[in-house]
Amino acid sequence: MANNTDEICDATIPKNILTIIASKHLTGHAIADVVEKDWKKVDPATKASFKNVGFDVDPTDTSQTLTEIRQILKGQPWDGILLGWCLRGYAERTEIFESIVQLCVDEMKTMPTLPRLMFCTGPTNLADATLRNLPVE
Repeated sequence: MANNTDEICDATIPKNILTIIASKHLTGHAIADVVEKDWKKVDPATKASFKNVGFDVDPTDTSQTLTEIRQILKGQPWDGILLGWCLRGYAERTEIFESIVQLCVDEMKTMPTLPRLMFCTGPTNLADATLRNLPVE
């Protein structure tokens, strides 16, 4: 299994980032809106280096959530998987957070290129977490 840092990257091909958060169920804001708002602070050239795909977790339906995340992970190669604070920062979401992390780790083992598993500190830290883990050169 190759690691992203061991490969020569083509800067013209955006890195695929899957952002998994529960903000829709916590604050009512859909993931697409949260991602777009946070990435506005990043210069356009850097922003163009990433294709952000969001997934809104429904913490009330673990089984369906895990099924959908598995399908998404198998659907395309990923350079990074970002798990949001809305999942890991709340005691009542520990079980679903652990299940999602384990699913991601298990699926990552089958991927031809190992994606980075990333964590943010909130909705204003998505771009920062991505750039910290996958810096643009």
